[in-house]
Amino acid sequence: MRAKWVVVPRGEGNASLHRTPRPKHELQEEIENATLDRGAPPPSGGPPPLPPGTNAPTHLPPDSLEPRPKKRDPQTAQIPNRGRDREPEERVSGRAQREPEERVSARARREPEERPSERARREDRERIAHKAEAGVLQTHMLSAAEAAEQVRKARPPRERTDGCEITVFFGCRGGVGCTTLATSVAAELATTGRRVALLDLDLQFGTVLTALDLQQSYPLSEIYQDRQQIRDDSHGHWRERLPRHASGAYVLSQVGHIDSVSEIDHEAMKSLVHLVQDHFDVLIVDGIRDFNDHAMALLDQSDQVVLVGSQDVPSMRGLSLRLDVFRRLGWGDADLHLVLNRYSRKANVSLSAIENALGVEPSFVVANDFNTAHRALDSGTPLSGISKRARITRDVIEMTEGLFHVSLKPTKKRRFGKERS
Repeated sequence: MRAKWVVVPRGEGNASLHRTPRPKHELQEEIENATLDRGAPPPSGGPPPLPPGTNAPTHLPPDSLEPRPKKRDPQTAQIPNRGRDREPEERVSGRAQREPEERVSARARREPEERPSERARREDRERIAHKAEAGVLQTHMLSAAEAAEQVRKARPPRERTDGCEITVFFGCRGGVGCTTLATSVAAELATTGRRVALLDLDLQFGTVLTALDLQQSYPLSEIYQDRQQIRDDSHGHWRERLPRHASGAYVLSQVGHIDSVSEIDHEAMKSLVHLVQDHFDVLIVDGIRDFNDHAMALLDQSDQVVLVGSQDVPSMRGLSLRLDVFRRLGWGDADLHLVLNRYSRKANVSLSAIENALGVEPSFVVANDFNTAHRALDSGTPLSGISKRARITRDVIEMTEGLFHVSLKPTKKRRFGKERS
């Protein structure tokens, strides 16, 4: 059972002793044989006993007779008890035992500041609730017809001046061709000999002057400043300062004078309308897209409204909303004219679908002729000046005759435009 000692050469003239341990299986066999000879089983957990008279081997490696650690069986292994035998109250941590107020952070304890938008909405809700309690919002609980009837009764009659008819072109959205129709109708109506004025209510960026290829010469702000002299001008010489188209239609606009737009408020617009009514037979208004103060000043004195839309879903939604507002303002269907511009039988939204969605039938339909309309805008000429035989031009003439009850007979020579027959 002793280790073997051998001489290992490490170079010339240099050698060293090296101990080579015996294999473990040989040692284990000798230990078992010695134990069986004594008739006693080897103890567990320690090295086996040696035969009598045998000294403990000091030459063996220290790990040769040490027992290997047993692997823990995961099925029979015991999980250490970490306080599971305690009561539930004892197992609660100190942080959880604190009161809820103590667990709230300092940031959460601060009261959140109310934003201006939230404060405005809260004030609106309180104001609406106060009006509802006072009975002011009673009409909202009625049907649409009953609410419109109540508004119609409460609304004062429209202010009209004999001899001047006011027609408002109201676009349901931008880009539906409302300005093109308004300028072409004004030019066609001016050929009948009536004194026609075209008012651009888009005070900052209106396009009426551009559509007729005219330059600004007498803005609305200066007209309002000269209102007293204009009232005293019974012959209407002040009209000579206004931009005038070859057809005979005058244009009233504020474009090009943005600095003085603030001078035209609600009362100033009403005064201008009264002033124009005394010197013109027909006033056609363009540039209205919503119900602002300037629009309401015109609508209170208007005779009829032309709602312009096209065959698309945004236009139909815009027309539906505006029709509802007009009815609540007391306007009847006889004074509201729905015009479907750029009409095409191949469009996705059919004419019957529009009638079912809006509940009214379009009063006039204008054909879709992009080339003619585009040429008219580029050249600053009404549709009749581009092609009087085009379908879109004939539809505009028919609309003019229906709105103003006039007869526009074709003539051999037009007063404006490039085409002659």
